[in-house]
Amino acid sequence: MNLIYGSFCSRSTFHCRPFLAAMRIWLLCVYFTSFAWAANLQKCSGTGPLRSSVPVCYFGETSGEAVLVKILSFDSLEHAGQMELRAAGASKVACESTFTQEGQAIQVRQLCLPSSVSAVNVSYCSDQDALRLDASVEGDLVEMSLRLLPNCQPLMRRSPPAR
Repeated sequence: MNLIYGSFCSRSTFHCRPFLAAMRIWLLCVYFTSFAWAANLQKCSGTGPLRSSVPVCYFGETSGEAVLVKILSFDSLEHAGQMELRAAGASKVACESTFTQEGQAIQVRQLCLPSSVSAVNVSYCSDQDALRLDASVEGDLVEMSLRLLPNCQPLMRRSPPAR
């Protein structure tokens, strides 16, 4: 903790008390918000369509793997769209693909998967406005929750993925 507020608190302990109290409250809020969000996503409810206002980004990470899904376009009448997938961790992945949505299930036409991943199921949890990925990685089932990012504009400035 000293790295965070060391220079501020080294002057006087009187100045540290409000800061420490605020840090404790902030940490508790982060902890309980994360817990409540994780409990909500596990049930993955709702069968509504994806957001039609694009671009919209979803991000998640687990076990050293990070995944970003950017919905580039979505037609709610056709239940079809285009997405960009980026992953980092044991292997890096970047590609664009078309997809369709039926209920919670999202069928991606062509995924760029590393050889260690044999199957991926993507679900849209409309009640939570989140994505859920279920993948078989080297024979083990890995579940990943991708939460909605409030702003994916900084991500839009990166160069497009190789096709």
